[in-house]
Amino acid sequence: MLGSLLREPWKSTQVSYGVQLPRPQLSPLSPSLAASSTQSKEELLGPVRELTWKFPEVPAEPEQPDINFELAQPRPSDSVAVQCWENGVHVEVKQDFFGTGQLLEPSQLSLGGCGVMDMDAAARVLIFHSALQECGSELVATEDELVYIFTIDYRPAALQSTPIVRSSGATIAVECHYPRRQNVSSNDLQPAWIPYVSTKVVEDALVFSLKVMTDEWMFERPSNVFFLGDVLNIQASVKQYNHVPLRIFVDNCVATAGPDVSSAPMYSFIENHGRQNVSSNDLQPAWIPYVSTKVVEDALVFSLKVMTDEWMFERPSNVFFLGDVLNIQASVKQYNHVPLRIFVDNCVATAGPDVSSAPMYSFIENHGCLTDAKYTGSVSSFLPRVQDDKLQFQLEAFRFQQESSGADSEVMYSGRLSLVGDLLQGLFKEAYSLQKGLMELLDKINLEDTASEEEVSDIVTVIHSLLDICSIISRLDIALHANTWKFIVKQSVKYQSLVEDRLHHTDIAFSLCEDLYTSVQNCLELAQQIQQAGLQEVVHCPEYKLFQKATKMCRFFANTLVHYTKEFKAFLAKSCHRFHQLYLQIHSRFSPSVCAPSVPPALSEELRVAVLVPMDAMLTQLLSFRPFAESVLDPNHQCSTELCLPQCLLLVSVLGKLSSQPEEALQLWSDGSQFSEESPRWSVFEAVLQSFRRCMLERAVPVWLPGVMLRGQAQGREQSLLAAVLQADTQTAVLATDVWCFLARYGTAELCFHHVQLIAHLIRSCPGEGYQLFHLALLLRRLLFLMTPKHQVEFVERFLPAQEENLCVWRHALLRCLCAEARMRVEEENRILGCVLMLMGGSNLQAECEVSSVKIISQLWSRMSSNQCQVLPRTSGMFNGLLTHPSWLILHHVLEAFGLFAEITNHEEVISQTLTSEEIKTKVLNFLSKTVSNQESEEARLERLKEWRRIIEKHCEQLECENNTPVHTPLTEEPCPKRARQETKVEEEYERYLQTAESALKALQTIVGPDHSPSPPQWVRIRLQVLQTLITQINTTTVEQP
Repeated sequence: MLGSLLREPWKSTQVSYGVQLPRPQLSPLSPSLAASSTQSKEELLGPVRELTWKFPEVPAEPEQPDINFELAQPRPSDSVAVQCWENGVHVEVKQDFFGTGQLLEPSQLSLGGCGVMDMDAAARVLIFHSALQECGSELVATEDELVYIFTIDYRPAALQSTPIVRSSGATIAVECHYPRRQNVSSNDLQPAWIPYVSTKVVEDALVFSLKVMTDEWMFERPSNVFFLGDVLNIQASVKQYNHVPLRIFVDNCVATAGPDVSSAPMYSFIENHGRQNVSSNDLQPAWIPYVSTKVVEDALVFSLKVMTDEWMFERPSNVFFLGDVLNIQASVKQYNHVPLRIFVDNCVATAGPDVSSAPMYSFIENHGCLTDAKYTGSVSSFLPRVQDDKLQFQLEAFRFQQESSGADSEVMYSGRLSLVGDLLQGLFKEAYSLQKGLMELLDKINLEDTASEEEVSDIVTVIHSLLDICSIISRLDIALHANTWKFIVKQSVKYQSLVEDRLHHTDIAFSLCEDLYTSVQNCLELAQQIQQAGLQEVVHCPEYKLFQKATKMCRFFANTLVHYTKEFKAFLAKSCHRFHQLYLQIHSRFSPSVCAPSVPPALSEELRVAVLVPMDAMLTQLLSFRPFAESVLDPNHQCSTELCLPQCLLLVSVLGKLSSQPEEALQLWSDGSQFSEESPRWSVFEAVLQSFRRCMLERAVPVWLPGVMLRGQAQGREQSLLAAVLQADTQTAVLATDVWCFLARYGTAELCFHHVQLIAHLIRSCPGEGYQLFHLALLLRRLLFLMTPKHQVEFVERFLPAQEENLCVWRHALLRCLCAEARMRVEEENRILGCVLMLMGGSNLQAECEVSSVKIISQLWSRMSSNQCQVLPRTSGMFNGLLTHPSWLILHHVLEAFGLFAEITNHEEVISQTLTSEEIKTKVLNFLSKTVSNQESEEARLERLKEWRRIIEKHCEQLECENNTPVHTPLTEEPCPKRARQETKVEEEYERYLQTAESALKALQTIVGPDHSPSPPQWVRIRLQVLQTLITQINTTTVEQP
């Protein structure tokens, strides 16, 4: 505590102050002093007056005035999102769990004991996945529903070596409700209040029960006999009938030996479910200043107070919330003492007045060091001194770890919300009528363009206030929600010229996007429930009517967003990123996305028409808007797995619309960023190829897209196509090859010839084998088919097969793709290469070629026969080792090779030596008989493909990180960059003399100009004529020289 440093000095002061000082004696001075300078004894000559001086009185303490203090309440944090799937639950929890800016450790959060499965580092979101029967789920069966209950537990750990935590433990219940009798609840779409049916039903509507259940939680346990070590499954429930939906809590629960809850013995195992607050009482000094009967003995008064934010008064409330900062002031009142400077040697916080009690947290130690910030990373710190007798410091609020009782914040209602149900119902009706009348009244008001500043400000305030109301009533009443949005958009457009630069366009756009996506989610959930119920007559069921209402809301929000974007597009630059995300999110909920929920095709098509058609119109409006293009084409934009295919489809849709756009929009999407000052932006061609590469999961499933025939001429960018061909992903390279061939086919013949030469140069510059060479060879073989015969002959002349440096080009070519003249030139240049190419192409050999080929093959066969005795024994070992390889891709190729070998070989002993184990025999037999051993489910297949996707992407990144990119050699027929002219010595002399003469003539021109006065003398003209004659002679001499 603060007093530990000063406790000993206080004791000594107490002793010295407690001594009764003798009263002084007064006497006249002696007239002289002895020579020895010793004091002589004096006698009292007369009476002495009593001393009347007293110690000064302590001034009265001024009373603290009443201050207007309001306790800041913490804001609720929307930090948990839940999706209930058909056989599992998906939970996302923000790391900023309490909304205070402090990120929680993932290890301290669990879903029923299961840890974090994944983490979105960019969004600071922790992701949990669980099957419905796992992670400590509880199954509760009601008459109408199956309810799976999960709990999100947050158990904060002590900060490093301290006993404190700066966040409260929390337990949040997550429930997934599934209907049992094919009925769908409309609670999310109807007002939260439901009128009572009758007074009689209301009086006995709430029936509470406490039952001991069986292990599966479906029935009441018929026996009350338990053995020590067993677990009792106790269920508390309430039947609400026609009441508003209720949530039951158990405030306290006791166990007794009889039915009397007050009898003994009694054991309370559920209690104390109140709200936990952090009190500053624990920070009050545990020492009490020593009080004496003498005023002088308590002249030094120490105090430790919690102050208000302005440091002027003592804080009247000791209630703090975690995340708040405590303003603490240590001071000393010195009165008539000499000036003092206060220090705090050490300071501890305890749960009670006893400074030695546990738990205890020392946050000032080592003779005045504030160690809290060092240990816990808090914002605690000392403040600069304003007075020597005051020391101010700030301490971030905390609580002791042992104080957590695990109380849920929702317990504060204690089930008493139903007591005010009637009042809430009446209040909602009155508020509904009031808002409706207010909107009708405001709609009748018309402001002119000359409206005053105050009138315009009032309209803006009304629009913003109604926007805030929309976020509250979104789940209470559909009609009120839609009418409010209609009024907001109508008034915004009505007074557009007056309010367009004052409205919070970003907030309005974000709210519309959120409402649209929420409505789509609700529709899909209703469609899933209809599918799970297995209804035959979908159109006539009540659930379908709810789906139609929800679809109507989706159509309304989508059209409203399109209308608002059209009117205020110039003010929506900051909202383009949200528009982009909304487009991707909505398309990810529809097929062909692999993440789309399974819903009936008819319902999916109905919702698709209601939502995707307006979204396509919105995309058309935003094509010419630069901020939207920068958001879509941003190279740093990282899509999650489920948004990769929607991003690719978005870019393909943009390509289909560009032909009808103006030239500026076409350049915006086609050129990409040109200068460093611009925001980084891909071209749309490069973005399509990059997004296609990221769709590895969809390509592996695969997904089927509807074919679209586009009009117009071929457009392309060689740089983007070449970058795609040279990357490690083979399917992306094949797609770029297809596009390149399309470009060569519908482009000019000269362009195709130029591309073939470019590819040939790149192949020739490749340092060795690699995926780049394989992709370039594939492109070369396909482009050779598209060349004209004239260009094929010219290509053979430029890349002669007889030259060794061109062999790497021709070994990837097919002779049958060349015309007759070009083929003959290849055979003449390199007879062996021509034979090999003709054999590969399946053509008949000429007589001379046939003799040469037979000779070469005979030589090769003789060499192979001599080593045959060494090759065959190793073949079985090679097959045996590869057939046990863990890689499925290698295993598949080895099985194919072994099957072909077994069909054509005469060496049966190799086969018997290879099939030495039952495992290898089973693999080979299953492959040859095309038997599938394990039939995996669709979910397991998707999970497997996701795992493979991560492995393949990592492998491709490793390949691309290696420095094996081909060197781009410039084509010989292209003009080289202009070089500086290398001049000779004579030319340098000419240049120097001519520059001197030119400079002199220009200077003379400025003197003899028409504006110059006086005019030059006559001799100047004579000299100029002489110079002109001299220049003519020099010019004539230069022309006559050969």
